[in-house]
Amino acid sequence: MKFPIKYLLLCFIIVFQNKNWAQFIVAGQHISSDYYHDFNPDTIINCTSNLAPQCLITQESLDINGDQINDFIIEAKNSGGQLGFSQNYIKLIPINSNQILIGQTDICVGVEQCLGTSWNFDMVKNCLVNDTINGSSNWSNSFLYVYSQFISMHCSPGCIYSVVPQNDSLIVGVRIIEQTDTLYGWIKLKDVLAWTYSAKVTIEDYACNAKAVGVSEFYNDNSFQIAPNPCTEKISITSLISNNTSKLLLYDLTGKKLMEEELIGKETQIDISSLSSGVYFIKMINDNNVLVRKIIKQ
Repeated sequence: MKFPIKYLLLCFIIVFQNKNWAQFIVAGQHISSDYYHDFNPDTIINCTSNLAPQCLITQESLDINGDQINDFIIEAKNSGGQLGFSQNYIKLIPINSNQILIGQTDICVGVEQCLGTSWNFDMVKNCLVNDTINGSSNWSNSFLYVYSQFISMHCSPGCIYSVVPQNDSLIVGVRIIEQTDTLYGWIKLKDVLAWTYSAKVTIEDYACNAKAVGVSEFYNDNSFQIAPNPCTEKISITSLISNNTSKLLLYDLTGKKLMEEELIGKETQIDISSLSSGVYFIKMINDNNVLVRKIIKQ
């Protein structure tokens, strides 16, 4: 069935507008359509031990976009007075290829004097209220520290790195990678401290874009299959549509188009060996169907 050009253009505009609608969020702010959660009372992650040399780790999982799937973990660790080298910290860990807004990288020089090497601490970025969090920011899909303290009985001085002074609040930018959209959010923390017998942080609230409206109307979940995923060298795309002639487009996380191919027949192999490791999106267009898939290149 063929539609007049003006209707196809209208459909494209609707999808395009809604896709862009969820491409940023303002730090510390949320609108009525956003997913927002306020901890009342605030949730305190308290990892405390007075039983040396017991080392404790406490975690709290967060579902930022309200889909019943955890997106990030906040982890607090205290060394419990362990002898030798020990590290106490508060860090944020992404799950399922989600990402965190990265700040500076600090280097613990004191360790270098006795170990012959240095320790790097990649820290989260402390966003100011009303900062725009979007795709032009620097993102990491590895854990980042909010607070890190390294102590050694052999090296002096130790290293202490904190994004904010004790008792101050900070806002951490986050990004959630979905199959059909990229959502931006923030997490507000306060009272951050990690010491030999205690590691504490308080979660105040968080917010995230709502899923873009309209994408699912052009998303056929059974039209194509992609394997393997995660992938390394090649991916195989199998079409379940008869007389398939489709267009494939490959994008990186910034939205830059990296590849465009014509798919003819039931199965096509695509060489992705030249791509760097990371998360990519494949968009396949067949007549009036648009399918978006996330792939992970290892």
